[in-house]
Amino acid sequence: MIRKEKEILIFIGGASGTGKTTLAKALEKRGIAYYQKIHDISMEIAREIAERKNFSIEDAFEELDDGEVIKKMIKIVKQKKCVVTDIHFAIQPRVDTFLLLGKIPLDKDFWEESYIPAFSLEHLIEIIHCGILLVPILLVCETDILIERLRLKHLQGFVVRSLNKEIVRQEQNAELQIYLFLTKELKLQPQVFDNSGEFKDLEERVATFLKCIKL
Repeated sequence: MIRKEKEILIFIGGASGTGKTTLAKALEKRGIAYYQKIHDISMEIAREIAERKNFSIEDAFEELDDGEVIKKMIKIVKQKKCVVTDIHFAIQPRVDTFLLLGKIPLDKDFWEESYIPAFSLEHLIEIIHCGILLVPILLVCETDILIERLRLKHLQGFVVRSLNKEIVRQEQNAELQIYLFLTKELKLQPQVFDNSGEFKDLEERVATFLKCIKL
């Protein structure tokens, strides 16, 4: 049940292919929350930097300040009251910059890059100090099912992180470890939803998701 008296920001996070965007859009369709993609905020700010400094979009991303992204997101939550976004809790900065621009890193060394939190504790605390109820939810999925989903997305023309089983496992593990670290530091209750189950349709999947989480 949504607490209407609070301004709420729901983070639906997890590895690529776990169903973050599908569930986030489903919440918006049901009138539960306004869907705001963080990627769109980042692109908007990067384009502003590129235009102002006559940079390429790639160079603009190097200048991107995550704090500005968070400030814009806070402003949207204040306007919309309840917002849901699909995110990664763990990122490989260089790899994810390529993927954000629709490119796949060809240099094998890129894939050895360590995972770090997508958002600093400082930025997440800023959200909470603005009186916003932060609800981070982690989606997980069985590796083989996840790879099949990613394979289908790849065939549909989407850029996917990797179809390599080991890389997919590493990403899921990084998401879990960083998610647990962030929720512990922020004193928030971890909420993990296994999205690998078979459901009759999206309605059943969303209904099961809503029963399993606390908002």
